[in-house]
Amino acid sequence: MIPKLKQELLKTHQEDKRLTAISISLQIVVLIVGVLLLYMLAKDRIAIMINSITNEKGGLFRYLQGLLLVIIIIYLAYLISIYIQVTRRTGKIDTFFDKISDGAIAQHLIEHRIYKITIPLLKLKLKFFPIEYITIFLTNDPNTKGYKFPIAPEIIPEFKKLVSGLENDELHNAWYELYDNTLTVSSSDAIELPSEKAFNTFIKEQLASEIPSIAQSQLRQRKSYIMYIAFALIILTGWYSFMYSVNISNILKQYKVIFIGAFIGFFIILYGVIAIKRGSTTDVNSNHLYKTNIFKAIINFIAPGFQYALHGHISLEEFINIGLFQSKNYRITGNDQIIGNYKNVAFQRCDLLVEKVPDISTKMQTPNKVFSGQLFMAKFNKAFKCELYLIPKSGILNFDNDAETYLSYDLGETVTLEDPAFMKMYTVYSNDQIEARYILSTALMQRLKDLTLTTKGKYFISFKDQRITIANNSGKDSFETNVFTNYMDESLISLFYKEFCDQLSVIDQLNLNINIWKS
Repeated sequence: MIPKLKQELLKTHQEDKRLTAISISLQIVVLIVGVLLLYMLAKDRIAIMINSITNEKGGLFRYLQGLLLVIIIIYLAYLISIYIQVTRRTGKIDTFFDKISDGAIAQHLIEHRIYKITIPLLKLKLKFFPIEYITIFLTNDPNTKGYKFPIAPEIIPEFKKLVSGLENDELHNAWYELYDNTLTVSSSDAIELPSEKAFNTFIKEQLASEIPSIAQSQLRQRKSYIMYIAFALIILTGWYSFMYSVNISNILKQYKVIFIGAFIGFFIILYGVIAIKRGSTTDVNSNHLYKTNIFKAIINFIAPGFQYALHGHISLEEFINIGLFQSKNYRITGNDQIIGNYKNVAFQRCDLLVEKVPDISTKMQTPNKVFSGQLFMAKFNKAFKCELYLIPKSGILNFDNDAETYLSYDLGETVTLEDPAFMKMYTVYSNDQIEARYILSTALMQRLKDLTLTTKGKYFISFKDQRITIANNSGKDSFETNVFTNYMDESLISLFYKEFCDQLSVIDQLNLNINIWKS
């Protein structure tokens, strides 16, 4: 896996290097042309305007000319430094993969997209040549700035599994079970969820000793957070006290909201920089510790064969192949991917955020949120040829995103079923009316209704290619903690365990390990 991903990163690096050179060249050309036009067409007018304001002849104007020249030189030096950093990236790629080979894993990831060329047109921005970037902060690594690389979107999910420490061979076997379309039934022993007594014993014997060190790490983070808030409030209060004590002008008072926003924004950025530097070295993020030391242990306790990728999620290709949403170049992020076999049913789950960034947007426009929640995919034990989709009715559930806007235009014909309560919950589409009714038996519809009502899920459901996919558009990210989570609360581990078991029990609730048609 490592040689392949390294080669792909180097390939994307070369493309990014080429586009960076083009972008810098265009900026330099635009800068030179703009300065020449300004000098040729507006030099005299600017000089007259400045002289009329200052009642000086030429002194201030020459000073501003010199200042402009210095700014241009600094900006050109900045552009050159960017290109130099890009040319040195191959060495960082080598260092990064050496650390991964030695067993390092990612504590924190940052993903963002940069358009190498952006053309502003009044309130609109035209964006061209998008490049995805990923910044990785490794645990116990002295490189506090992290490793920032351009990366091809199609390899991001595989890359995240690598930096989560997932073994390639074990992952491949679990993956094959889920995506193999042959009608083979796993020969592995059926896994049963451990009893509550067994789990409580496991907590006391295996996990209790890990909690104090995680709580100590959280305490250090919490102190830093509180000190930052206090420092920001002191600075903000002092600034406004000074403004009013010197009787600042009415113009500044009218725009005090802007000043407040600017100061808050500055300290948010400052805190982010401090948090990244602290979190990427010796002070490991407590949420990361809880997941790697506690949650991963819970998963292994349930079934050692389950594969857990802390930063993993499904790929764009997998998301589109579900069939529910339009085929577009979505931006996909997520975490907590678990792949395995439960009661002879291959499955995977992950938390997922799917966004669509418009190529033409206003300056303040944010990405459209297509989906946010949990995605659960499992294999049926008997084949079906049709495609069947269940779309939750917005009259029953309220959505906090644009999921309905991006639904596929090719879901098939509307299917009307004989269960009025079910039809109130879902709109049913299929390309085969008869087979759709066989799949959605009376018993299965009842189980889907029970699942929807008991969990209050906002489920988009797909039956396609011998798999069922249940996308819960909940708007939540499961299995997360923060600086104020009480790790010493004994019920916290039980809540994590119950949440995972509830998601896993979909296989039991829908009887996915039983053939949907009787022979």
